[in-house]
Amino acid sequence: MFTFYIAIIFVLGSCIGWFIGILVYRLPRRIPLLSSPTCDYCNSKLKSKYQIPILGYIFSLRRCSNCFRKIPFHYFLIEIITPILLISLFLKFGFSLQYYLYSLLTILCITIFFTDLFDRIVPDILTIPFVAMGILFSFWNNLGFIESIKGSIFGSAIFFIIAILYKRITKKEGLGRGDIKLMAMIGSFLGFKLTFLTIFLSSFLGMIIVLISKHYNKMFIPFGSYIVVATYLSILIGNQIIESYLKLWRI
Repeated sequence: MFTFYIAIIFVLGSCIGWFIGILVYRLPRRIPLLSSPTCDYCNSKLKSKYQIPILGYIFSLRRCSNCFRKIPFHYFLIEIITPILLISLFLKFGFSLQYYLYSLLTILCITIFFTDLFDRIVPDILTIPFVAMGILFSFWNNLGFIESIKGSIFGSAIFFIIAILYKRITKKEGLGRGDIKLMAMIGSFLGFKLTFLTIFLSSFLGMIIVLISKHYNKMFIPFGSYIVVATYLSILIGNQIIESYLKLWRI
């Protein structure tokens, strides 16, 4: 039965990943989501067999059957990553309310990771409505309403203050408004402690990438993508990190 559950999550996850790929391309360009999938380059309608998650990329030989241009690899990557992350959540939380909430948050975060990476956009439609949802479901999970509110306010307030200070000091835009709204949403799902950890981890990841990049002076960092990675780490091992830190200092 356990293997059956894993298989079901993998199939459903790859289908969700297929839809995420559509969102990543269409949301920044405001293309209707319900229209038939098309080639990003020639806009020709994709054949049904090429729309099968994971297998469609293989069947197409990585090229559009009409214009023969290469299909971006990230479509295939998303269809693989999504079920893997959802299975990891299942292994940790089982079929609990936390699993479904964190799965929803993960799906949103995967989409935001790639929209921010490719188009420097964190779509409001993926953040603002789900701030309310995170707070609403806090009544039924282990987080609690007050903790959800604290996480949402703290996450957005920290980034808002940083953005204001950066602009005043450098006279340039730093963190975007999308990152502030993203942290408000994440905070409503994670609460104060894990939101604090997410901010720390995302900053640490950003610093590491900058330091190892040979061209970091010219590199624009899509910070929302780092926030997404840090969020998933906080979901999976955040409480263990916090407990280990407190034990280290005997708190």
